This record gives sequence, C-alpha cells and structure tokens, in this order.
Amino acid sequence: MSTKVFTYGVNSFIVMDMMFTYKVNAFIVFIMEIFFSKGDLQKLCESSRMMERRLGTACANKLKRRLADLQAAVTLKHVTAGRPHPLERDRQGQFALCLHGACRLVFESTDEPIPYNKDGTIAWNEVTKVRIVFIGDYHD
Repeated sequence: MSTKVFTYGVNSFIVMDMMFTYKVNAFIVFIMEIFFSKGDLQKLCESSRMMERRLGTACANKLKRRLADLQAAVTLKHVTAGRPHPLERDRQGQFALCLHGACRLVFESTDEPIPYNKDGTIAWNEVTKVRIVFIGDYHD
C-alpha cells in the first residue's frame, strides 16, 4: 500500500493512500536544534558502537536517552532528566546533563541572541538551540 503526503496550507496536509484521502490539521512544533563543536563529538553521538567503546554500555545508554530528550524538547525547560544544571567557573555559560557516574553531556546555547535573565545569567528555560561541547568527566 502506497501513502502520499501533500502540504495543504500552513497548518494542515493531505494524506492519500490507496483507499482514502483525508485532510489532517497539524500544529507546527519546534524542536531543539542540536549542533556540535567538533566533528568527532557528532560522530560519537551518531554511532552506538562508538559510544559503547568510548564510554561503556551504561553511559552510552544514558547518552542516547539524553540526546533523545534534547531532540524532543522545545526549550531546555522541557528537559528534566539527567539533573540539568548550569556550570560555573571555567565552564561559565555552559549547561550539563548527568549521564553515568561522573560522566556529563555539556553544551552551550547557540541562540542568537542568547537569552539572559535580569541578573545577567543565561535564561536556560528559553534556550532553543544548543551546541554540544564535551562528553565525559570534566571533574578531572
């Protein structure tokens, strides 16, 4: 059975298959945009095998879940797993999600302009674009 989808206006589309044709209204949903600071980080995040080799099975499984959480979120306000927290000192302006043990997924905002709170800190609950800058234990 073949199904075809055609756009029909801004908020709807038409789905046609062998038996039926119907119009579907849809909401436009924006999801988090994810970028990488280095190509090797992107390769790591795109390869389960490489994740397991470099991080171990438990950490690799958590990384996959955290990446899925980020991709599904509209803003960082919607990311609740992994004890999300802003970083300080030499990692000021970055945010982390816990993976396994001391391993963290670290990223920064790439929104233009970066949203700030009145106190000068980044308004992480308004961030819609992130760049992954580090995966591992930054405590060393």
